[in-house]
Amino acid sequence: MVPVFFITKNDATFVAPLQDSTAIRLICSILLHIMIYSEVKQSLNVLRYLKYVKTAKGGKRGRMMNILLCSMQLIAPLCTEIVLIIAISQTPALSMIIKSFVALGFVIKIDDMFSENFP
Repeated sequence: MVPVFFITKNDATFVAPLQDSTAIRLICSILLHIMIYSEVKQSLNVLRYLKYVKTAKGGKRGRMMNILLCSMQLIAPLCTEIVLIIAISQTPALSMIIKSFVALGFVIKIDDMFSENFP
């Protein structure tokens, strides 16, 4: 929901990119892509495991719940990356580009912070 806020809070106008901010836009996009790579890879590995694992009788509900959670873990970072690219392409100020990158980078790491506290 937070990435959707980044799109809806801005006006629907597109701002032509300035030459001095193009490098920052590219660097922020690449850094966010590097940050989400591990989450996407982990969710794909778990989905691959769930595809080949043999469950006990009646274990379909737990397997489907895991598949749903892994799918959400896969879709959320990709949507966040797309939203960041759209948000920074609409922002002319360098400071706002960096703030958008930091905020969306924090959104990606929230689930990791919660999962570290579980036993």
